[in-house]
Amino acid sequence: MTMKRILTASTTALLVLAAASVQAAPVNYEYYHLYDSPRVSAMGGTGVAVGEESDALWTNPANLAEQPMQLELINPLVEVNDNLKLFANDLNNAANNPDPNLRTTETTKVVIAHQGELLHLRAAVTPTVAWDNFAVAAIGKAQVDAMVHNPFSSAGAVEINSSLDAGAIVGASFELTDGLRLGVAGKFLQRQWLHEAVTMAQLSDPNYDWSPGTTSETVTDSAFDVGLAYKLPFLTALNPKVAVSAMNITNLFDDQTRKIPMTVNAGVSIHPESWAADLVLAADYEDITNGYGDTSIAKRLHLGAELGLMGRHLLLRGGLNGGYPTAGAEVRFWIMTVAATYYQTELGGYAGQQVDTRYMVQATLGWK
Repeated sequence: MTMKRILTASTTALLVLAAASVQAAPVNYEYYHLYDSPRVSAMGGTGVAVGEESDALWTNPANLAEQPMQLELINPLVEVNDNLKLFANDLNNAANNPDPNLRTTETTKVVIAHQGELLHLRAAVTPTVAWDNFAVAAIGKAQVDAMVHNPFSSAGAVEINSSLDAGAIVGASFELTDGLRLGVAGKFLQRQWLHEAVTMAQLSDPNYDWSPGTTSETVTDSAFDVGLAYKLPFLTALNPKVAVSAMNITNLFDDQTRKIPMTVNAGVSIHPESWAADLVLAADYEDITNGYGDTSIAKRLHLGAELGLMGRHLLLRGGLNGGYPTAGAEVRFWIMTVAATYYQTELGGYAGQQVDTRYMVQATLGWK
């Protein structure tokens, strides 16, 4: 069988599998992923055709063949959005008013000023071991998305939806023929869903207990990923690569608000050879089979770049996530790595409807 036939047959198999697995799904305006690393987020959300790091486990396991031995013992990540920072600051100022009546008035003004905003917080750890063509990682993630309503809304002045995820993912990459690799991964997860409707009286109380309120039933689920990556046999100085991935096959958390649907994604990248710097340029098209349930083409387009300096001890990143800018930097000191990322993401049903600005910081103890 020729290379062309192998590549065509394998890609067709992925698309057939996608068509069989995709079901009608409710509209989900944010593209929820199980885990987005600082690298992927800073590079505009690209990752389908990008390797050399263990985070390929989360985007396309076919790229696992390109990473050196990596060990991330502990790697706490924290992400917040602009709205949360401003709302928390305003609410804190109002809550510090010593007069209870004025405190309630000022708190009401804060809620009215921020009405309709999404407040976002994410914290995660993903300890990882990767070597040769294999990687395994654990994940613990807490995510809070709160919506600010009318002060006297029946859903609460602030409606908080939170999830706690815990589990593991294991993946490997195999060479099918020269330049063509197949990757597979399986993930096994448990999710606890939390909901709280916070009233104006509670917001105005400086001693209010912000511990979780209503707790839904704990859910367990599993899914698997399949990917292909092919290094093109021409323009070899640029190391061109094309790739396709089918992620979260069978869907994750089907009945949850933050359902993570199966998606089929395509990507291309180049990695020019240079003695002076390490450059990666990438482009992805996410969710070819419309698993997220919206029709926006612009939201699915991702462009990214990474420039590695001083033997990849300093990494500069940038990109466009659905047309919105992303940027980041990473510094590696022996066994300590610090990464910071800025990005914008679309929360509306189409590009330009509702943009959310987010900031991410991660510190890693280990070898990368």
